[in-house]
Amino acid sequence: MVKNEKQRYIEIGKKIRVARENKGFSQKELATVLGFKSSTAISYLETGERKISIFDLENLVKNLGYSFDYFLDKTTYEANNLDEILTDQYQLNLANIDMVKKLIQFLQNNR
Repeated sequence: MVKNEKQRYIEIGKKIRVARENKGFSQKELATVLGFKSSTAISYLETGERKISIFDLENLVKNLGYSFDYFLDKTTYEANNLDEILTDQYQLNLANIDMVKKLIQFLQNNR
């Protein structure tokens, strides 16, 4: 199915929200980090009401620790970004991601 432009921005916005929450930022905190005057800009990005610029997307990538591929719905991921994979592919929240990492650590220590 071909997605229209509005649908794409809504999907990107959902990923921005998940990445922000997983990083532990409020909308206001992320707005400050990205140089926006208020949290309303973040709210508009997260709902797809505001189109994200390449410049703002680059800042999100740098500050939230996710790749461009994550936000742009690509299927390839950086091999070392477990958070991104668990968030995107399995829709896990930060608490569940931490549990998965602890399980992995436990398994590695008990080989």
